[in-house]
Amino acid sequence: MRKIFLLLIVLFISGCAIKTHQINSYDLESKINLHFNKKYPNRVLMVDYPNSLGPFGGSKIYYKRDGITSYYLYSKWSESLNKMVYKQLLSSLEDANLFKSVVGFNSTAKADTVLETNIESFYHIVKDDNSYADIEIAVKLIDANSGKVINSKKYIYNLIMQEANAKEFRAKAKEALKRFTKELIEDLANKNLLR
Repeated sequence: MRKIFLLLIVLFISGCAIKTHQINSYDLESKINLHFNKKYPNRVLMVDYPNSLGPFGGSKIYYKRDGITSYYLYSKWSESLNKMVYKQLLSSLEDANLFKSVVGFNSTAKADTVLETNIESFYHIVKDDNSYADIEIAVKLIDANSGKVINSKKYIYNLIMQEANAKEFRAKAKEALKRFTKELIEDLANKNLLR
């Protein structure tokens, strides 16, 4: 009985001494201040929910070191990456005022054009002494009536990082996502993607 009591005390003390780590949670939200007079006054754009061509669509923050993929144990996205990209695109395209209306993927409204987004790469790359954010996002504009692809484009960002950690990667990823959204809107405004 005494041995069991001592064992319980040891387990209790060791349990209290377990070090806990704080989990850092990061978002990627940024405001894109672009506003136009309607370039497509007769079109409704549906923003489809983004897809990820890799493991990074969830809330884990991934990195590759010398070709080996892993994720940060004590850092994560505040929501899934796919959801953050979706929210950024939807709100920025609504604010840009290019279309008659912009609707989400779950809307029952009749859309003329669908924006498909594929997140093809979203990694912090560490190779030798180099560290950078490797972000590639491909978009397709699809005619909602015929299902035919109107146009497509890939946006690629390789942003050098001064420090190899999740906080620095978040800063560069946020910059890349802001640039992507801005460039996509400008391409739509200049009719480089929709004719």
